[in-house]
Amino acid sequence: MADFPVAWALACGKDVKIDEFWLPGRWKSVVATGLRDPRRLSYYQGVMEPLLILKWANISHPAIAAGLRDFDTMIERLAEPLRKGPWLLGERFCAADMLCSSPFFWFTDMMPADPAIRDWVARCAERMGDGKYG
Repeated sequence: MADFPVAWALACGKDVKIDEFWLPGRWKSVVATGLRDPRRLSYYQGVMEPLLILKWANISHPAIAAGLRDFDTMIERLAEPLRKGPWLLGERFCAADMLCSSPFFWFTDMMPADPAIRDWVARCAERMGDGKYG
């Protein structure tokens, strides 16, 4: 777990001193995030991707919901930070935005109605390329 803050800084292109990670303040919330927090890159592969595929395949089971929660909960977790700022980590676009927005470029029929997510996906598309998706 000690390498997580360093990897996150590199993924976001942040240039910081290592001791900054161990001080309370700006990075405290990133270091202390829970397993289902979208600010962690593992959230995509461990929660988002399986739930998107299961929804696409129309598969549900109580055991899945107990472990991963459900699609709506995942969408709400994703929307929470986007209601407070333009990107998943606030004011800075980074790897988590690229990764977590990408399924909505391919699974456009799964794009939630939540304007925070719709606007974020459009910002990500603009930031990553020609602004087109779908």
